Amino acid sequence: MAKMKRRSGTSPHTNDRLNTVFRDISRNIVRLRAPMSQATLAQKAGVSRSTLYKVETGEGCSLEVLVWLADALGVDPADLFITHEQARALNYMTLKLLERLSGQLKK
Repeated sequence: MAKMKRRSGTSPHTNDRLNTVFRDISRNIVRLRAPMSQATLAQKAGVSRSTLYKVETGEGCSLEVLVWLADALGVDPADLFITHEQARALNYMTLKLLERLSGQLKK
């Protein structure tokens, strides 16, 4: 994964955080596009394969490109920012909450 260049005025911590965010986004895009090919997703999103490659390797991109990719994947753009582990935990908590509410409604 390519590291983002540090802009003047940003702290190393900010740069590390951006790299982490782009790494999570790239993992989500790769996971969500399976079994779709890179070429197919790029075409559906209206971006070049080289742009998609850069995103999938964590180099980053504009918010506009992320929105196009999310639309092509059929997900909300916010879904690209959450890690797979966070999504699983959220789904588990939601399921448990629904079970609890269902049990209370049956009483």
